Amino acid sequence: MVCTCGDDGRAAARELMADVIERLSRGSEELAARSVTSENFLTEVVYSLNWDYGAHIMSIDNDQWSAVAVEKYDGTLRLRVECDFVEHGVAAIWQALADGLVEDDDK
Repeated sequence: MVCTCGDDGRAAARELMADVIERLSRGSEELAARSVTSENFLTEVVYSLNWDYGAHIMSIDNDQWSAVAVEKYDGTLRLRVECDFVEHGVAAIWQALADGLVEDDDK
């Protein structure tokens, strides 16, 4: 859960967003380096999920807080992150994929 209830959580969320924005801006084998801002953040994450990880956002849910779910197109991986802000959930999933912190079911 990316919780922004306290000062530490808000600081961690700011660091998460800064890290993901900076890394997305560098580009990848599939995507050229580009300017990533809060204005185009979601679009750039969706591009990267698709082209770099073969994945898509399955759902964005909300009740008391939010949750973001991502799945690889081949069905080998599903991730779900609860969050206070949807952007933080999307960023946390992208970071986990980029850092190799999750593995496909077929590995």
